[in-house]
Amino acid sequence: MADLPVLSDTPLSHPNCCLSLSSRLLETLKSLFRNESRGSGEAEPSSFSGLVLSVGCGSGLLENLLHTYLTQEEPKMTSMRVEGAEVATDASTIMAYLPEDRANTVAGTWALCRRAEDATVLMFVYPRSVDLVRRYVDAFLGWDKVRTIVWLGPQADWEVFRPELEKQHWLLETTQVTIREGAECGIGEYEMMAVLQVIDHKSLI
Repeated sequence: MADLPVLSDTPLSHPNCCLSLSSRLLETLKSLFRNESRGSGEAEPSSFSGLVLSVGCGSGLLENLLHTYLTQEEPKMTSMRVEGAEVATDASTIMAYLPEDRANTVAGTWALCRRAEDATVLMFVYPRSVDLVRRYVDAFLGWDKVRTIVWLGPQADWEVFRPELEKQHWLLETTQVTIREGAECGIGEYEMMAVLQVIDHKSLI
């Protein structure tokens, strides 16, 4: 497994990841998952748990940085687990930064990863296929555990993916959408983060 780089507070590009990375990005995601674990109106829990599945993770650099940060830097989040899913016949080659037990493969760009059914968070980083995002969103209604979708990519791409992530058949009073851009969340000035959080899962079924 490849060694992880040390991140700074300044978003920087890395050869094996499309997204600009920084320690601030990891902190932003940690805060998001803390709030997601707590839920609306609930007191802060003594520990945080859940599965974050990154769909189309590529090398797995961001995913392993995030997993390491959550489980080593934040004692309350030791039960958090970050996994990746990618089209590959050799996970050790494609997902070079992820250990085998957190690297999931699918048969093609049309296939959904089975681990998504156990995830509390789905993450899409620089997704290339609108159809694949559509397939995950369409299946979203049947997954009781998924409470958050995180989309990370260029601001210019958001308008292409936005219709699939804001489908009116489920994005009404049941979810809230937060948009954060550039340095505000620790990524490049041309990039953005869209977060869709479920408020009431029962009303989706």
